[in-house]
Amino acid sequence: MKLDTHTLTQRIETRRWVAVAPLIAMLLMVGCQTPRGGGSPIADAAETNPLRPRVELETTLGNLVLELDAEASPITVINFVDYIQDGFYNGITFHRVVEKTVIQGGGYLPDMTAKTDGLRATIPNEWPNGLVNRRYTIGMVRRPGVANSARSEFYINLAHNLHLDEPSDKVGYTVFGKVVDGFDTIEKIRRVPVATHPRYAEGRSAVVPIKPVVIRTVRLITPFDRAGAKQIVQQYQAEEENRLANLIRSHEEKAGNKAVTSKSGLIYVDLVVGGGAMPVLESEISILYIGTFVGGVEFESRLEEPLTIKLDTAIKGWQEGLQTMKEGGERLLIVPSELGFGSGGIPGMIPPDSTLVFEITLLQVD
Repeated sequence: MKLDTHTLTQRIETRRWVAVAPLIAMLLMVGCQTPRGGGSPIADAAETNPLRPRVELETTLGNLVLELDAEASPITVINFVDYIQDGFYNGITFHRVVEKTVIQGGGYLPDMTAKTDGLRATIPNEWPNGLVNRRYTIGMVRRPGVANSARSEFYINLAHNLHLDEPSDKVGYTVFGKVVDGFDTIEKIRRVPVATHPRYAEGRSAVVPIKPVVIRTVRLITPFDRAGAKQIVQQYQAEEENRLANLIRSHEEKAGNKAVTSKSGLIYVDLVVGGGAMPVLESEISILYIGTFVGGVEFESRLEEPLTIKLDTAIKGWQEGLQTMKEGGERLLIVPSELGFGSGGIPGMIPPDSTLVFEITLLQVD
């Protein structure tokens, strides 16, 4: 069963795990460097946490230094570092510049063709993680309405873009670090002349630099504790699995019935065994229900007014789970993503890849 991305990211917001103590981190450092064109130290004794590695971007307009935050956004930082170590970002551009708002890069070559060679799979959205879209923070670009669609593109906020923390589709944009040096380079980039380009946004947006701002190289300049970042992810996942196990156990104890897990991955516990008719796919049914995520956050409720539907129009988890119920029965259904709304979710309501929990009462079968 896939983990509930919504509750996983909520755990990130409320709790951070530090895998390596600052003293150990200090011992791991091999020295300090100073950025070219910079002036402030890249790393000193207080800035050597290997879960907050620093990277240097050498561009045609100067250099930038970013500090990544794997304590808050471990999946995103691992992904970003993987691209760096693959050399994916070398030779691509900051292809979108909005002077007062944002600069964006990570996906296009100087001729404005999208770079696809070396492109990795999409990653889970780690918003909310306690980081917000303030000036000079870095975040991941995703498709509107599709939470888990970030890949290689990133952006640097030039202002407090707090609307990105909860936009109209109700799923924020993951912040995973900040700029710590090279602010003069950012000022140069934000002021470059821009125009439309036929290969970007169908030529509608005057945001593409007329002279490409090329990212020549990107490199890690302080150690990164990849194993520690993975451990953070594993701890979040273990907590999520424990929450699911505890949810099942509590309902088993309340109902006096054991949970059943089907071959498809559907889990159910009968709270009340009904005595009436059982539906088939073609049946019209009336039900009361409440839907929550594994963490208990409610996303929909029909407890006052029954819902009447044809069973064959429902999600697969309902189709399977309700066909073995009888009228008058009450059941806890735990529906894995693939039997629910899958990788698409429901924009603004259910994040992609969400495990869903329903308490359903089957009122009538016609």
